[in-house]
Amino acid sequence: MKPVRKAKQRKEKGKKANASWVQGWIKGILAAIIFTMIAIMTFAFLLKSLGLSDAVIAPVNLVIKIVGICIAALIACKGAEAYGWLIGGFAGFTYMGLGFLLMSFLDGSFGLVSILLSDLLTGAIVGVIICLLAKAMPKKKRHTSK
Repeated sequence: MKPVRKAKQRKEKGKKANASWVQGWIKGILAAIIFTMIAIMTFAFLLKSLGLSDAVIAPVNLVIKIVGICIAALIACKGAEAYGWLIGGFAGFTYMGLGFLLMSFLDGSFGLVSILLSDLLTGAIVGVIICLLAKAMPKKKRHTSK
């Protein structure tokens, strides 16, 4: 009887683990998209009101993308027991893919495939690196008072 019970427990634990990484992944993507929308609106306002040149658009756009990838990856891999780096890479990949599709939709035409591949690769690499760094950082010990 015990092996059957243990198998059921492992199966239930596996389902919970699958659900938790998917929830983390979705939360990470949504948080990154919200950040990106707020950052783009703020930057557009500053660009218009301060009369900045068009030369600042590309670097600021890159910084917004990288910070968005970091947000998506960190939230996605936060609760991951194993393969957090893979989940972070997938979150970065998905975030960049959704961003590209959204911009293509708003533009009315599908952008260059080379840019899409570059963005997807950037998202995956940055997501993996961020999650590896996050997991390698020593965790703070909580001090409890008696």
